[in-house]
Amino acid sequence: QERIADLAVKADAFQRDADTADRMYREFTEFDKYAAAHYTPILGDMTSELVNEVTDGKYDRVEFDGNYGIEIFDGSDEHFPLATFSGGERDAIALCARLALSRMIGSQAASPPGFLVLDEVFGSLDRERRMRLLDMLSSISASNEAFRQMFIISHVDDVRSAPLFDELWRIEESEERISQVRSLAGRFADDDL
Repeated sequence: QERIADLAVKADAFQRDADTADRMYREFTEFDKYAAAHYTPILGDMTSELVNEVTDGKYDRVEFDGNYGIEIFDGSDEHFPLATFSGGERDAIALCARLALSRMIGSQAASPPGFLVLDEVFGSLDRERRMRLLDMLSSISASNEAFRQMFIISHVDDVRSAPLFDELWRIEESEERISQVRSLAGRFADDDL
């Protein structure tokens, strides 16, 4: 009887834990629905602005569904899921969405971040799309908004010639296999890079 009573107490405790977990799941689901309904239109507008600039107006509107899936519009009501685009186009649109999300979150902060790090985001893009993205990043950096400083890591040769950069650094490995950072001053000659 003691063992049965002990099991009954444990069963009650497990039931309370399960009820609490179920209530938390329902509340987080409601919060997720609220956040999606409230923030996805804002995120869509901010992403649309960037995608419009990067695609030279070819795609003018981006919408996020309730699961944050991306649909792209081409000036009409016809929309295309992100999965139907080429790898470079997907990467450019996804970068625009990440930038928009970062700007949206940063704008809510008491002290917005002023620094953005982009690591190897240009590799799958053709030259024209890279240049458009770099122009967009330059205009973001020049504005009075967040991300006035950008740190871009890239192995793509033509990225370093963009007028966006005030400084270029090159990481070199010595014969002792020690990495060193070298600042490349002034306008940069190709043989320095």
